[in-house]
Amino acid sequence: MDVLSSYSLIIARFLAYNPVVGSDCRNLWPSYAYCVRAPGYTDSQLSTSITSNPTGTTKPPTSSATPRPSDPTFTGSPTKCIKRYTVQDGDDCSKVENKAFITHAQFLAWNPAVSEDCGTNFWKGYAYCVGTTDTATITRISSSKPPSTTPVTIPEPSQPNNVISSCIKFERAVSGDDCSRFSERTKITLAQLYAWNEVLDNGNGCGTSFWKDYYYCVGEIIDCIANHLERRPDQNQIPVWEREKLPSNLPPYATLSHAWKHAIEQRTFQKQFLKSSDLDDFDTIFTGDRRRKLTELIFEVVLPTYDDQACGKFEHPEDKKKNDKVFSHAVRKFFSILKSWEDASVPGTLRLWISNIYSPADPFQRGEEKMTKDQEDVMLYGRHDLFEVRYQHSLIHLLRPGSLPTLTRVNHLTILNFSTISRNLDMRVIVDIASKFPNLKNFTCDIFDNENRYAELRAANRQRFAATLSASNFPRTTNASISFKRLCSENHSLKPANLQGKSDFDPVSKALSDTFSQSQNLTGLYLQGVFDSSLFTPLQPCPTATPRWSALTFFHVTFDLTTPSGHWYFMSKSGEDTEKVLKPKNRTQAEINIAADLRAERDADDDILSEESEEGSEIENDASETLNNDPPSSQDDSSYDVFDLAEYERLTGQTGGRLFRETPNPLYFNPFIASFAKGLQDMPLLIMAVISTGRVSGPRDTRFQWQFEYYAPNQPCSKRPPDATITEDGSRRLYFSVGDWRPEDETLDIFREVGRVTWGDPLVERWMSTSFR
Repeated sequence: MDVLSSYSLIIARFLAYNPVVGSDCRNLWPSYAYCVRAPGYTDSQLSTSITSNPTGTTKPPTSSATPRPSDPTFTGSPTKCIKRYTVQDGDDCSKVENKAFITHAQFLAWNPAVSEDCGTNFWKGYAYCVGTTDTATITRISSSKPPSTTPVTIPEPSQPNNVISSCIKFERAVSGDDCSRFSERTKITLAQLYAWNEVLDNGNGCGTSFWKDYYYCVGEIIDCIANHLERRPDQNQIPVWEREKLPSNLPPYATLSHAWKHAIEQRTFQKQFLKSSDLDDFDTIFTGDRRRKLTELIFEVVLPTYDDQACGKFEHPEDKKKNDKVFSHAVRKFFSILKSWEDASVPGTLRLWISNIYSPADPFQRGEEKMTKDQEDVMLYGRHDLFEVRYQHSLIHLLRPGSLPTLTRVNHLTILNFSTISRNLDMRVIVDIASKFPNLKNFTCDIFDNENRYAELRAANRQRFAATLSASNFPRTTNASISFKRLCSENHSLKPANLQGKSDFDPVSKALSDTFSQSQNLTGLYLQGVFDSSLFTPLQPCPTATPRWSALTFFHVTFDLTTPSGHWYFMSKSGEDTEKVLKPKNRTQAEINIAADLRAERDADDDILSEESEEGSEIENDASETLNNDPPSSQDDSSYDVFDLAEYERLTGQTGGRLFRETPNPLYFNPFIASFAKGLQDMPLLIMAVISTGRVSGPRDTRFQWQFEYYAPNQPCSKRPPDATITEDGSRRLYFSVGDWRPEDETLDIFREVGRVTWGDPLVERWMSTSFR
């Protein structure tokens, strides 16, 4: 059990009661008894009582009342249970047992409804017994002589004088492991691996002293104790966003010893949320050993604020230029700090998140109280406020991306740029940033592609992204997930935007294919967005080229109902394929100005972004001045812009529409799905492929999902048919959740050939009748 938590002790008092333990807790051993209360101590908050006796020992504590769990439980728990744990996301049996300092046998004995492999009746949100009155027995040692201890047995083979004496967990290195892969597999940091295994010489010995089949330390006793110190008895009842505001319990423990300092700093600095406004403090605080302890960093960029008068006006070109300069300055400064760490030879890898980009005056940053008041003032007192509409057609650009330094430590990158609380990035910014990480293994990004009002702006944004991606490569990336996020139209009568102009193909689809199909390391790829056939097969066959998709094992595509050429992949069951073009009515002068500004920005965009280094110092100085000056106003006059919400929703298909498309249109859909089938033939190692619409709105207030799935033998599927047999699981499987639709015979024959050369002839083919729901 967690003694400190169970008996409301602080570490200093526990050590005062038990001096033999030592400040580094090296003499804290399982099955030994330790003092937790001075003689005569009473505490009404405890559910157990301790009675002193003359012999210097205490009787086993008795429960005054069996605690009633607040969360659901299974029957069979012992009546003596005094401590329960509620399963959270990510928990498994071993994690719960480690948190409670109990064995697997104890957990099963106290929770008989759970199967031995924890596959049955181990459910999130349920409470399980992790402590009984029998395990709370405390015996005070009368002799001052410390108990004899048995050294931890180090498994063999191991290297002499490698493992630290306080190690309590070991793991064997297997084929393919290096220091980095080993630490990821065992869920420890490189800093911990180096600290607990002396032969690795702070990382310098990874090339010469890290050996296959040898055991290395992956768990240390003080670190294990430190992992439980942050817990509070009532934290499960506190919302996650509120827990982060609670003062930390950890800092006082860092003063106990060097080992405690290392363990506490490891927990404190391992993951950090960083705002661009805090970069100077970040650079000051993270020095020395703290830098290598940092393994995950979430970075947010804060843009200039603006006053209440500006809230009622659309962003003007000068506002956008200031935002671009501040954003570029923040990213460049952030990269420079991380580059200085690499120049100082800081070891290890870094997971990087780039999430919110916002101004403090943006509606979702004002705070709940002010936001509520501003909304009331708009309705009742004539306040002028466009809220997020003020900047919904603005894009944030990265100036002079070529000047960013290359960073080799970043191996995981996540960029989230589609939410109501973040400003929208120019798509190519994502590629410009990702291309600066040559050792990038995992790449995830959500990209804003929801410009529904001005089609030319959306098309230009996609074309710039395609051009930048085509000039980049990601040779070491093993997994990529790229989602072009947009809201589906609620009016199937509208003609979709033409995103490829006069071209015969979609530049985004082709760029994604050209870039990732040639990778020799890419094993997993997820794509979501508006695509065409050029995503799957090359426009011109090239027999002598490098094999396409040679390492890909997982391929998942979620495609939009619309085509990049400005049509629909689906139509009504009766064959209706209406495509209307709506024209604006009574456009306000503000909307006319926005359209003109967007055209001017599009025409001048490439010149602005290609400014060379002589502009650099001016950009940096302007950015610093913008951050330090008073909040700007978009205009000096007192006029306000008007936004017609009803007209906007009519033109973008968010209201007043019809939903009738639910069956594939052969004219556009059949070539698309045939190309997908042909593309799968270029994937010799493929074990799973999915192409789907996702769940989208359909007629009669329904939602439907058109989906095809391929699985290699014995590959688990997302929804295994209830009547599937072992023989079926061991075969290649084609699952068509497509309603009444059927592919052309040639396309179906291609699907049936997928994986046959690699996995053999056995094939199961299912046509699902429940695709539309």
